[in-house]
Amino acid sequence: MKSKDIYTLFKGKFVTGQFTKKNGDERKFWGKLEYDARHPKAVTFFDQHKRSYRRFSLNTGTVTITSGKATLTIAR
Repeated sequence: MKSKDIYTLFKGKFVTGQFTKKNGDERKFWGKLEYDARHPKAVTFFDQHKRSYRRFSLNTGTVTITSGKATLTIAR
């Protein structure tokens, strides 16, 4: 699955989730996904807790994104 597909699935909705950082740590997040054409292989989101933009790669570890009853898990 590509990052653009993920944005289409969760467009305009607040999401919660968890992803594996490059160093192997797990990180939880809460925010809104926003498409960034400069980084097509990463998912960009505005983190409501940190009040800043963050991004994670779909090629590293496991990613879980939830919004309402929809949950998406990608494992690498």
